Amino acid sequence: MIGPFDGRPSSFAGPIGGLRDVVNEPAGPRPGSLLQALGRAVRNRCPACGTARLFPKFLKPMLVCSACRQDWSAQRADDFPAYVAILLTGHIIVPAVIVVEQFGDPPMWVHLALWLPLATVLMIGLLQPIKGTIIAIQWWFGMHGFRPGSPARREGPPHDGSS
Repeated sequence: MIGPFDGRPSSFAGPIGGLRDVVNEPAGPRPGSLLQALGRAVRNRCPACGTARLFPKFLKPMLVCSACRQDWSAQRADDFPAYVAILLTGHIIVPAVIVVEQFGDPPMWVHLALWLPLATVLMIGLLQPIKGTIIAIQWWFGMHGFRPGSPARREGPPHDGSS
């Protein structure tokens, strides 16, 4: 059977031998917990195996992991990473502005020279790790088209979408 994204067979020989299902059983070590999957995603690694990069470009995730063949096309992070990055940046910058104002009354150009570059660097620096974290959460809990065979649901009954 041909895989949905790259024309490769849907099963392949794993590193130890035997056939593995491309979507449900990646070849790499599965994360033992949600925190481990999140840690991998924050470091720009595949949350499923931790070996391949999650983002080949700045905010464009891989469609399929090159190491474990996990399908990432189901992710729907949309604008949520930007909202979280804005929230975190504001919670870092605003207290710093208040502290600076408490110790003196700097002119406006000092505020512009100090806070605009810092806010820009924080926003750009936080976007990719936050997006990776949101993708890992969606995958772990089987949200937005990810198969219910994710680690969090493996022991439970099959999820057919009706509750």
